[in-house]
Parts: sequence; C-alpha cells; structure tokens
Amino acid sequence: MIQIDIVVFGRLVDLPAVTATHTIKHLMGYGDKLLEVRRADHYRLELAVEESEQALKLAKRIVEETLVFVNPNKQIAKVVTPDKLNTLLPPPKAGSWALALVNERDDNLASYILSNLRDTLGYNEVKNLTRGVLWFLLWSAAEKEAHRLTEEVMVTHSRKAGLLSNPHSQRAEIV
Repeated sequence: MIQIDIVVFGRLVDLPAVTATHTIKHLMGYGDKLLEVRRADHYRLELAVEESEQALKLAKRIVEETLVFVNPNKQIAKVVTPDKLNTLLPPPKAGSWALALVNERDDNLASYILSNLRDTLGYNEVKNLTRGVLWFLLWSAAEKEAHRLTEEVMVTHSRKAGLLSNPHSQRAEIV
C-alpha cells in the first residue's frame, strides 16, 4: 500500500482561515508571533499499487477524471506523497510554516467517498481514504518553536486555549 495526499486549496478568500487568524492573533494573544494562516481540504488515499510514481499518476487521474475531490471552478488540487506536504507552499521570507492535520474520529463522508470511488467509479486500487483539514500556520519563529506554538493552538481546551480541533470528535497532529 502506498499513501498519497490530495490537498485542495480554494481559489477564493478562505473565511475560516481569516477567522482563525483573527482569533489566534487577537483573542488568544499570539499577535506578535503568528504571521499567516491558510487552510486546505486534505484527503489521504491508500492505494494498492507497487510504486510511488504509479500511485501519484493514479491519484492525479482520479482527481482529473472525477469531481469527487475538487470543483475546478473554485478549487485547485495538488497531489503529493505525505512526506512532501511541507513543499506545497513557497518558503517564507521570514519565519517557519507548521502544518496541523485535523481529521474526524468517525467520518461517514470519507466512507461514502471511498465507496463511491470503488463501487461506482471502479477505482478498486483505492483501499482506504481519510479526510480532514490541513492548516498551514506561519510563525515568526524557527521550525521547532513554530511546531510548539502550533501544538498550543491546535487542540481546543477552553475558550482561550486551542482552536483548530475539538478533542472530543477530532484527531489532530503536526505533519
């Protein structure tokens, strides 16, 4: 099994990212440290193929031939291996990006998409699928400190501690 990530960015202003930026900076007190927040839909496919290059081609074909993951009028999809997620955005002029992946614990929509890909569209190579939100946080700090700050804001503990995920219904990790 080879894992491939499909990351879907919106072409329009991302209002949840704007709201998260405002909340983290002004309500949570990270105004001097947080530079930018971006967000994208994230899908991870497990494909029954032999090589990474073959898996990338198959995932790109699925994205291009179906409208399951992306509406090309409103979104842009990028297909990468999980170790290349940190290359999706250009390197910052200052600071460091930290990425947080938030997934639902019980995701019926992911099960539906998997069933649709396999049973309806005939992509039997797709063995598993997870779906979530990938947050990109740019901090005015070195990489290690950026990861620490992201961990602080990643999981909600109270009104002023954490924001990006609900620990009762979601899993969150730094990627």
